[in-house]
Amino acid sequence: TIGTVSAPANTGRGEVMGVEGTISLPFKMLTSALDGFGVFVTGNYTDSTIKYANSPAPITLPGLSDVTASGTLYFEKWG
Repeated sequence: TIGTVSAPANTGRGEVMGVEGTISLPFKMLTSALDGFGVFVTGNYTDSTIKYANSPAPITLPGLSDVTASGTLYFEKWG
């Protein structure tokens, strides 16, 4: 078979930088009635810059969120 073949090429460069933090708070610190309960909270910030060879204007990495967060409530006692 004779034909044209094409494929994507890495023609640029980029950077991804960020920071992440997590807080763990056992509710026993608030009141002894909540002993065993707690929460984990995590948040992060990401900054990206991509420069394609055929375009002088930088863009951010497609699909990458600038800010994300998550949390988990837990119970951990007697086990």
